[in-house]
Amino acid sequence: MVDRITVRAEDRRRITESVELALREGKGELRAEAEGKGNAPGLKLQFSESRSCCGKSFPELNPASFSFNSPLGMCPDCNGLGTRNEAAPDLVVPDPSLSIRDGAIAPWASAMERGEGWTFRIVEALADACAVDLDKPWKELPKKKRDTVLFGVQGEQKIAVKWGSENSSSQGTWGMRFEGVIPNLMRRFRETDSEAARDYYRKYFREVPCDVCSGKRLRPESLAVRVSGANIAESTALTVLQASKHFAALTLTGQQKTIAEGALREIAARLTFLLNVGLDYLTLDRSGPTLSGGEAQRIRLASQLGSELSGVMYVLDEPSIGLHQRDNMRLIRTLQHLRDLGNTVVVVEHDEDTIRAADHVVDFGPGAGHLGGKVVFSGTAKELARCKESLTGAYLRAARRSPSRPRGGPRRARSRSSGPPSTTSAASTSPSRSAAWSRSPGSAAPARARSSTASCCPRSATSCTAASSASAPTRACPASRSSTRSSPSTSARSAAPRARTPARTPSRST
Repeated sequence: MVDRITVRAEDRRRITESVELALREGKGELRAEAEGKGNAPGLKLQFSESRSCCGKSFPELNPASFSFNSPLGMCPDCNGLGTRNEAAPDLVVPDPSLSIRDGAIAPWASAMERGEGWTFRIVEALADACAVDLDKPWKELPKKKRDTVLFGVQGEQKIAVKWGSENSSSQGTWGMRFEGVIPNLMRRFRETDSEAARDYYRKYFREVPCDVCSGKRLRPESLAVRVSGANIAESTALTVLQASKHFAALTLTGQQKTIAEGALREIAARLTFLLNVGLDYLTLDRSGPTLSGGEAQRIRLASQLGSELSGVMYVLDEPSIGLHQRDNMRLIRTLQHLRDLGNTVVVVEHDEDTIRAADHVVDFGPGAGHLGGKVVFSGTAKELARCKESLTGAYLRAARRSPSRPRGGPRRARSRSSGPPSTTSAASTSPSRSAAWSRSPGSAAPARARSSTASCCPRSATSCTAASSASAPTRACPASRSSTRSSPSTSARSAAPRARTPARTPSRST
């Protein structure tokens, strides 16, 4: 007993001295007991300076405690991977209709076929010691017998393995504990240094969620820390949009708000960058290999926005892949923000909105592959729309439209020479990919031509360049700085607008 005191505001100093004395005498631990009313016991509280309670101690928390890449935060059982490789019973016994002697246990199949060797002697010793019928189909064996074979003999029981030849003086028995097929495979997989052996054992392994962290990759002490009722694993399981709303709704007061202010500001800024590039549907714990090419590019783009670098050239290859059309302008504004920071942004794109938003457009053609590689046009998007020699320009000014086809009818095959424009980046000398075709009814307004490439590249510190392409024109527009030549007949055909195709009638451009 260190002190007995009534809690009052004027006794604050005395309470502080008593707590310090109790922690010093109790070697970092103290217990406070409140007096009960009548015969009812009072409340008992345990305090510790060493972060221990009920026989358990906890490490000191720091930022590394919440990272699965750090030994301080990773789950000790799966090393922060969230999954473990475990031998699967259905892979060890692929055909349960076979008996053990006929090769039901895949790792034992060759030894049972030869009828000799150390593995064969162990199996025979197991059958004698545990009464396992080697000639009975695996699926007909009792579950207890199957578990004994797969997971080993429980307790201290040993099996007597015979060694040597019966007709020689070198023979005898050796007592050993049978660990089971699955524990044996897992032990060999951990201990071997041979990559070939690992590849062999992997045939019987399957990736399963860690049963300690349930796939959350962090140690239990880190998952026990909660902010507004959610731990870090539950927060990262939210989508970008949900996480943005969750952190915006946090109610912190006093010292909590002071401590979290900087971290919350950074979290809000990074989530905003992801929202601006149209990735609101992704969860924060989404693994990289499951992302599409466009999503991965936009994530890198969001990280570059957060770095606020200038004087850098960014080359993006179709960042709008997988992006809904309603989010297209958000992506364009993001690219323009990068440009306004003093960077060069080159975008290879098929999207009409990106072409129109670019400061400079370069149109490559006239065809795809070896038929292209020449600059058909170079200038602004408005000049491209007025260029009579550019097929892309014809689509921009609505003089050309995407061909329509009957609803529900089969697609008509197109020849290589009669497809839509091909596209490439501004730095390339030949088109690299075919543009997408869109369908529109004959009576409707011309459909958007998604047959161009946009690249952004500054002519000044705040300029951006878009490169589009065309396949039919073979002569550069007078406004172009290109000197590409073509035959007059081809130029005349490409400059003349194509007549509207009646609805529900397939057509092709040539």
